[in-house]
Amino acid sequence: MDIHLIDLMLGHLFAMSMDEKRQRKIDSAKEYKQSCAEEITSAAADLSDELGDAMKRREPIPYPAEIVDGIPLLILYSFAKVIKIQNGELTKEQSDLLDIFFRRFPLSFTKTDFIMSATSINAARKQIVKSVGVSAKTIGNFWRELFLLVSTVNSDEDVLYRVIEKYMRMLKRFAALGGISGSALEPVCRQFAVDTLTHYANYKKNPESAPDLYGAIPPAEHYKRMLDICVILADKSNSEDSADDVEFIISFSAAGLIYKIVKASKADARNHAELLDYAMDICNINAKMNGGGIIDSIMEHDDVGHLIKVMTYPKAEGIWKYIIIMANEAHMKDEITNFMHELAGFVMGTGVELLKKYPDSGSLEAARSCIIEVFSEGRSLMEELPDEPQ
Repeated sequence: MDIHLIDLMLGHLFAMSMDEKRQRKIDSAKEYKQSCAEEITSAAADLSDELGDAMKRREPIPYPAEIVDGIPLLILYSFAKVIKIQNGELTKEQSDLLDIFFRRFPLSFTKTDFIMSATSINAARKQIVKSVGVSAKTIGNFWRELFLLVSTVNSDEDVLYRVIEKYMRMLKRFAALGGISGSALEPVCRQFAVDTLTHYANYKKNPESAPDLYGAIPPAEHYKRMLDICVILADKSNSEDSADDVEFIISFSAAGLIYKIVKASKADARNHAELLDYAMDICNINAKMNGGGIIDSIMEHDDVGHLIKVMTYPKAEGIWKYIIIMANEAHMKDEITNFMHELAGFVMGTGVELLKKYPDSGSLEAARSCIIEVFSEGRSLMEELPDEPQ
């Protein structure tokens, strides 16, 4: 961790130039508070743009929901630090800004719930901390996904530093609306930066020994959500597949994707069946065949092997056609994106779980390669297939 860099960030943030001091004397209090509110809005927009640009550079992997959903919560997290210093009391300007914020972002809790969360434990506080919280011992899912994002966009660590800087900018200006001085904020900002960068430094030392950074949702849950999406689409579309038919297709498709990971890993070919069995078990995949049987079916080109190949080889074209066509017919194209998110979580989560059980397998890198290959095909097919029926 670069303490010198933290000092530079804080020095830049809290140093008031002669020009700014002069302007403060000239501006009325109302004008200064208006400029603070505008800078908060600007920093929030910059934060969203910064993360959006970084996520675009990681395509074809879909945007992590933890980051997309975490952006408004990170803004509120900066506000909460200030409200705590103010013992839960807000100025009119701070309250007005929160009114605007809650009109702009649909959240599962109210403004009142949020204000209370700054000084007491409630559902809003638990949600915010779980998503974007930072302490010496723990870090929220937003940051876990951001570490992964940074590691997959050509090691662009500046993204992380700029997110930290924008967070502190918002905190400082929200505090200014409450009349809080920089001397009260500097320790809060410093601790936040130190804790965040310490977690990131630990992650960089050995990312494969910290698989929890790759997402908090187990692959079994992602698989269940994938299956649920497909059952709904089959019911709402022209598909004649029953729920059992859908489970049959998706279970073997999922097994095929796991086999792609296993086959691309460093594991000895003699152990592939064992790894496939383990992964199917922890993912609750009811394929009614063991790993050895599935591999034999693929090699022998029987009916099951043919289904797996059609759905998952070479780039899972069959899965995407199955999902996209049903979603078009059901007028539920948003479910394609939802399925993409769940499939990405399933593949990465499976790679993580295999790595825990078999540390030398290289399964995480194999899972990353699988995602890039599979999602490049999915995006191509989405562009080629007809628009949703009117």
